[in-house]
Amino acid sequence: MKIIGFIYKEPPADEAVSETKTERKTEATSETEAVRGTEAERETEAVRGTEAVRETEAVRGTEAERETEAVHGTEAVRETEAKRGWEMVLKGDSCLLNGRKPMFMPDRTNELGATECIILRVSRLGKEIETKFAGRYYDAVAPGVDFAALDRLREAQAKGEPWTSAIAFDYSLAIGEWVERSEERDTAQLFDTELVITPEEAIAAASRVMTIRQGDLIYIQAKHAPRLVQREEVITADVQGEEKLYCKIK
Repeated sequence: MKIIGFIYKEPPADEAVSETKTERKTEATSETEAVRGTEAERETEAVRGTEAVRETEAVRGTEAERETEAVHGTEAVRETEAKRGWEMVLKGDSCLLNGRKPMFMPDRTNELGATECIILRVSRLGKEIETKFAGRYYDAVAPGVDFAALDRLREAQAKGEPWTSAIAFDYSLAIGEWVERSEERDTAQLFDTELVITPEEAIAAASRVMTIRQGDLIYIQAKHAPRLVQREEVITADVQGEEKLYCKIK
């Protein structure tokens, strides 16, 4: 069994994205103009005559179009990744905390953060699943709480290191009681929170990276940063008025 998570990642401000995009365009334009200027000087010196001039202009036009398409394509990919508000991660099965068991504050951190999430139970084998069919690939959902060592997470992000030690330690994912999925109701509406990605989009995204199998779990965080929790604090979650999750911090 594998546990695939979609966790909240704060996107950069629009101004920063726009500024970066403008800088890239300026750099690309300057480089293109420099290349064109050098090519024009060489071709003018080497080639004489009306036919040569026309051929040179045609080549330049084609090169300019290719350069423009390449710049625009790269910018579109970068902008999409920058605006994406989630990151896909993996946890081992030792991360699960169920049966209303308490969460013991790990010694490894002084800042334990918690983010509510929903957890999907995968019910069938799938790969490269289209979003419109993704609802067929899970049969139950449960409320959950995803814990993280926030101080270690900041340190890993600053150093460009893996986040594993900060987010995938033992008992870092509390899971509540399962609620059977129903065709008549929207899964996301069972929980009073906005998610970083819809259940169907999460299944489709995960299956593009790896094959999902019966028994795998996919958890999706709420669309906000984690909050600090303290010892003796109790976290609960209700589904349609019935308590489905209870977790005490010790």
